[in-house]
Amino acid sequence: MPNATQGVTSAPVVVSVTNSGNATLNVSAVTLTGVNAGDFALTSDTCIGAAVAANATCMVAITFRPSVPGVRQANLQITDNAPASPQTFALSGTGNSSPPTAPAVLISPASVGVAGTQGTSTSSTNIVISNSGSAPLHVSGVVFGGTNVSEFINPSSPCVGTPIAPNSSCTITVSFAPLGVGTPHGDGYDNR
Repeated sequence: MPNATQGVTSAPVVVSVTNSGNATLNVSAVTLTGVNAGDFALTSDTCIGAAVAANATCMVAITFRPSVPGVRQANLQITDNAPASPQTFALSGTGNSSPPTAPAVLISPASVGVAGTQGTSTSSTNIVISNSGSAPLHVSGVVFGGTNVSEFINPSSPCVGTPIAPNSSCTITVSFAPLGVGTPHGDGYDNR
């Protein structure tokens, strides 16, 4: 069987069952047995109930979905009217560890430049926090630091307390109310 990631189903592998005798082969059951049988599944079967003529073939398709990492083993068992029935075929597959899940933060724009009149608040500027990762992003706070931080106003922080789902985003608004003349800088945002 092909290797597969833990919890992910592999492409099916087709097993051919050929009647090498000179009489009709009647298949009564096709089952999966063994220690890790639950990690394998029959997805199609043309053998059960078939009367397989001499030198003819029927097919069984099997997928592999490892429940844990490592080597997983089972048996494909064919019950029929042939001598030494049931026939048993060993199955083996290796489960790979699931890739770790983690959020990934992207802040856009990377910097914001605003100008304002002393003593007057500017209109709001949007800053988007996006999660491009594979797990929810939890924002615990939105704070500003650096020189003249008191001149930056964050009237809205809807991102705090609500997880941002993978491939989703949240928007915060920021405005600038200069107390004097100059080029104040906020930590992380260059407001010139």
